[in-house]
Amino acid sequence: MRLDRIEIEEAGANPARQASEIHAQLGLSDGPVPVFEIARALDITEIRVSPLKGFEAALVTTPERDTGAVALNAASSPRRRNFSLAHELGHFLNPYHCPVGDGGFECSRRDMIADGAGAQKRHLRQEAEANRFAIELLAPPRLMKPALCGDPEINQIITTASRLDISKTAAARRYVELHDATLAVVFSRHGKMTGFARRKGFPFLVPRVGGRMPGMVLPDEGSVGGWDGFDVECWVARTSGAELFGQTLAQANGHTMTLLSLEDQMNE
Repeated sequence: MRLDRIEIEEAGANPARQASEIHAQLGLSDGPVPVFEIARALDITEIRVSPLKGFEAALVTTPERDTGAVALNAASSPRRRNFSLAHELGHFLNPYHCPVGDGGFECSRRDMIADGAGAQKRHLRQEAEANRFAIELLAPPRLMKPALCGDPEINQIITTASRLDISKTAAARRYVELHDATLAVVFSRHGKMTGFARRKGFPFLVPRVGGRMPGMVLPDEGSVGGWDGFDVECWVARTSGAELFGQTLAQANGHTMTLLSLEDQMNE
């Protein structure tokens, strides 16, 4: 694979524009995106998968960013490693990203979901930008289009994760962001919220990360439930008379993913 890094750098430091330029050169019609080949074509000369303690991935590079080396956590799934590599490539290509410590970029699992909250802190801002680059590279809008037709369904998220070789969590976050319906997705384990994503315009959520989830009927492990009516006041802070519906995927080890939609905005 050959990529013109100069053209990518001329796109500027904006993560979405950088990823878009890479895809303009690749011309892919479908996924998965070959992130390992892309990284090597853009001067990541070593990619090592090995046990890492306390972080998901690390990047070592020079001040000039002429070459780089990435370590990926062997304990993580291949799909998570794909995202981690794309994340580190985002750091590598952005000339304004600087390591916070002396050991290069060392990115934790928490860093891999940073979304810009607290962006006044350089570290969080950089992590959010690397995450934006990663999702724009692995799941660009053009490759997401097949999943976005019709009414929202968790099965579309599952299919997208498989088709693009990304985690269900990453696929769900991107799906919620790009679908025309006003959606949110909530992740939980053993009844406690572990994370969430909301499309622009979706009301603020009442449950908080680390807190108990509102009561709901879960499908059998490995199954997707139907759309159920949820108590809107238990889930969202501003109802505006809307009815809330949810669909849940029950995963292994007590993990669940719940897709939320406001009925009055689904059919607009």
